[in-house]
Amino acid sequence: DVAYRMFLGDSKLAFGLKGGLNLLQGKYAELNPQTAGDQVFQQNVNTKLDPQFGFGIMWYSDRHFLGISTPKLLRTDFFETDSLAFVSQPGQRAHYFLTGGYVFDMGLYHKFKPTFLVKAVEGAPVSFDLTANFLFYEKFWLGAMYRHTDAVGLLAQYYITNDLTVGYSYDYPLSTLRNYSGGSHEIMLGFEFGNKMKGIRSPRYF
Repeated sequence: DVAYRMFLGDSKLAFGLKGGLNLLQGKYAELNPQTAGDQVFQQNVNTKLDPQFGFGIMWYSDRHFLGISTPKLLRTDFFETDSLAFVSQPGQRAHYFLTGGYVFDMGLYHKFKPTFLVKAVEGAPVSFDLTANFLFYEKFWLGAMYRHTDAVGLLAQYYITNDLTVGYSYDYPLSTLRNYSGGSHEIMLGFEFGNKMKGIRSPRYF
């Protein structure tokens, strides 16, 4: 992974490139699928090289960020036979992500931070996440999230000290998954290591 950053006044513009190689081996023909005769499980994938190349761009400052990225640009066809053409064409497709957020002052001790994430891939509907977070007295975050047709959630985070934070989040599925799941819980604990910078610093909102 390689990154380059430019300073533009009070903001920064960052570029990133990634490259890699995956090696896939799958003995699909040896599985016992629930549906007999499923063509997806009638051919093995033997030593298939899957190159991975991606890029990202982000413009950000202490109060905002806006970025676009794709983790995979190249298409890899894993299956060879014509009978599996409906699976292998167009193979793995590039996924694109657009994200952004901003911190608004709502008074001397309160701030509002909305963020969004848009996900797009050929052959599937566009999906998006929306979050709304409120910061009280530079100590306590409280917010909610919505994932399009998929889930809603709540989250909270508290700065015990300038270096130590604790948080909790809960999300509840809106899809048919709610018939089998009552949602998920997450507990977060964070600690900032390293030498502290001298002087007054702006709070970190992202």
